[in-house]
Amino acid sequence: MVGSRALFASIFSLILILSISQSFPVSAQTTNPCDVNNGGCSTNPLVSCTPLSTGGRICGPCPTGFSGNGTGPCISIDFCATNNGGCDPLQTCTNTFGAHVCGPCPSGYTENSSGRCILLNVCGTNNGGCSPLVTCTNLGNGQRICGPCPTGFTGNGTSCTPINACTVTKNGGCDPLTKCIPSGNSRVCGSCPAGTYSTTGNGLSTCTQAPAGSYVSLPDSKSATGCSVGTYQPNTGQSSCIQADPGYFVAGTNATAETLCAPGTFASTPDSASCTPAPAGSYVSTSGATSATVCAAGTFSSTTGGTSCTQAPAGSYVGAAAATSYTLCPAGTYCPNPGTITPLSCPAGDFCGMGTITPSPQTESLLPSTGGGHVAFSSNAGGFSSLTAVSQSSLSTPPPPGSYPFGFFSWTITGLPVGGSATVQMTYPSNPGAIYEKLIGTTWFQIPVTETTLTNGSVVVSMTLTDGASGQDSDQAANGQISDPGGLLAATQGRVTGGGSIGKDTNFGFDVSSKDGKTFRGHLEYHAKTSHVDLDSNKITQLFVDGTMTHAIFAGQTTVDHDDHDNKKTPSQMLTFLVTVTDPDKKGDRDTFSINVTNSTGNIVYQNSGTVKGHIEIHHIDTDDDSGHNDNNEKNSK
Repeated sequence: MVGSRALFASIFSLILILSISQSFPVSAQTTNPCDVNNGGCSTNPLVSCTPLSTGGRICGPCPTGFSGNGTGPCISIDFCATNNGGCDPLQTCTNTFGAHVCGPCPSGYTENSSGRCILLNVCGTNNGGCSPLVTCTNLGNGQRICGPCPTGFTGNGTSCTPINACTVTKNGGCDPLTKCIPSGNSRVCGSCPAGTYSTTGNGLSTCTQAPAGSYVSLPDSKSATGCSVGTYQPNTGQSSCIQADPGYFVAGTNATAETLCAPGTFASTPDSASCTPAPAGSYVSTSGATSATVCAAGTFSSTTGGTSCTQAPAGSYVGAAAATSYTLCPAGTYCPNPGTITPLSCPAGDFCGMGTITPSPQTESLLPSTGGGHVAFSSNAGGFSSLTAVSQSSLSTPPPPGSYPFGFFSWTITGLPVGGSATVQMTYPSNPGAIYEKLIGTTWFQIPVTETTLTNGSVVVSMTLTDGASGQDSDQAANGQISDPGGLLAATQGRVTGGGSIGKDTNFGFDVSSKDGKTFRGHLEYHAKTSHVDLDSNKITQLFVDGTMTHAIFAGQTTVDHDDHDNKKTPSQMLTFLVTVTDPDKKGDRDTFSINVTNSTGNIVYQNSGTVKGHIEIHHIDTDDDSGHNDNNEKNSK
């Protein structure tokens, strides 16, 4: 528009000059310098050329929009080169001859009264130039305002740059054990590492270390797992448990430590939930063992879990390693010491039964405590040990009243089968009496014996005893040995008579006497219907009457034919009987009768005792009075 006004002014000046020239014609004789080439003034654009009266001319100024003084050419000014020619930056400036033209505002814009291009809706395009994260507010007149950047971003609203959420707070609020990863205007917490867990499964909440006794093997776990049996974990925050070492065990779950195997047990491999007891035949003496040690030869272990091996006791042996028991030394050998590996051969002339510790002489003699010559002892089984003479005063319980001319002996027969029997023969220099008193505990028992007189006057007394039998073995145990303190009671003068019963279907009668304590006369009848026992004997071998005349013992023998309840005959057999009677008050109401019957092997085949319903009489005897014994014997002998 400015260019159009300048062009109009130039045309107006040209018309005015032509008008003046016609009103005032110049003399033909005067040369007008302006006639030729406009007097050298600019012709495009044309400027005024005014002749001077003095000659010459004057050029008018270059019109607006041109530069120059009019004398030379007027050059069109480049208006667009400066400030876009005053056009809006959004408009195109176009130079014209001595002017310029502003192009139209672009689409969406309009030119206001100031010649500026304004948006019809500034925020409608590209959010008004604001950041997409903010709100653009139109203010009118092409103006708008950008809102503030949202939380997590920084900027002036036209641009918003994300803030690094991992640096706003420590590790972005994630657990220190996890990695904070920026994500837009926020962040993502990495997984809790192995050894820790989170109930949410990520590091946004606290990562909890696996407690001692547990583990977390994988990242991003929601719980810990307890250590299984055979494993443990003493520390927190671990990704695995530790296997129990050999020699140790872990019996339960969630363990924080392993436990040493106790003596007697071992663990040969790792990961043991329990220790293995040492097998029989082996042992473990220390804690923390990884294996058991076999028992050496000479020792054994009969149970599992042993901490040591036991030496084979004396009388036994263990010939090889890893034994679970010992073996009694066989008959014909002996084992004197504990821990024997090989039994020793029994010396010639000695007895070595099974389990012998010290060889025993099968025949042995010694002097009685009362003197009177040596007494020889022999046994058909086992062998003697600890054979000693014993004085009457040293006995724990005084013996029954009477005479014991050869005193008392204490001995033990060893090497017998358990519960076995032995026949003991004692050879005395003279007749010692034939009632053997044996002390068991605090009670004296009478043992039947047989006598054999040798040509030299010596008397062999024999008795059969059974291991552990009541009234026969002092230790009262079936253990392969028979113990004995006892002695022979000398026979006496006297007479004993009686008869009656000691129970239903049992009756007896007897009359026994001796004038000199060496020869004996009399008879015994005894019948027990229920037990099928019928004894009838006039062979009396011993009699003893005590000085108080209240106690008496007699013994004898009989041969019987035994009828059983089926009336079947059995072969005849020799039986020995021993009867003990008492007459404590001479009134007859407290008299007692006791009988023991043994067979030829010394075993008791019958015994009975009780209070007598009848009478028992114990008498002194006049050496000149035979008391009718011969008649009685003759009448009662069968």
